[in-house]
Amino acid sequence: MATYDAIVIGLGAHGSAAAHHLSRRGARVLGLERFPRGGSLGSSVGLSRVIRLAYFEHTTYVPLLLRAWDLWLELEGAAQERLLVRTGGIYVGEPTSQMVTGSTRSALEHSLPHELLDAAEIERRYPPLKLRPGWVGLFEAQAGVLLPERCIEAHLALAERRGAALRFSETATHWEANGSGIRVATRSGVFAARLAGHAA
Repeated sequence: MATYDAIVIGLGAHGSAAAHHLSRRGARVLGLERFPRGGSLGSSVGLSRVIRLAYFEHTTYVPLLLRAWDLWLELEGAAQERLLVRTGGIYVGEPTSQMVTGSTRSALEHSLPHELLDAAEIERRYPPLKLRPGWVGLFEAQAGVLLPERCIEAHLALAERRGAALRFSETATHWEANGSGIRVATRSGVFAARLAGHAA
């Protein structure tokens, strides 16, 4: 039975990143994915995904987003491929809306470069946008889109380069934990991952 330091089930956005970062730290990694490589059925695919820093949902996300931005640029360098397209972002609504107040709070609390714009200025800069009277917006330059399929493939390729074993079209059918680690079964066999400090 093959034994690894970590078994990653699912190799979409999260799983491919986990395989990449674990293998970069020297772990022996097995990745299992039920779909073929480069498939279109995952929730992570779809040509583009927004990345933004002035998170209106809550200010506590911002440090994670700043770290994520740096990691995406680091991945670009390692993969020697453009993965993040910086476009800027604008978040509009009524002055008292959560979108505007939350984005502003995040930008101020974390000293993110931003501009508060009235409706006339937004329409001047972005003619396709027609705002309701009284609406405003927050613009941040450090926002953009990620190219998810290419990001996933970059993570996978770098993990493989460091020795990760990635198995596609292989579904995990069962897993169980014991005192020394876990075992994961697929139709082709059983694989184990040991807890740190336990012998293989």
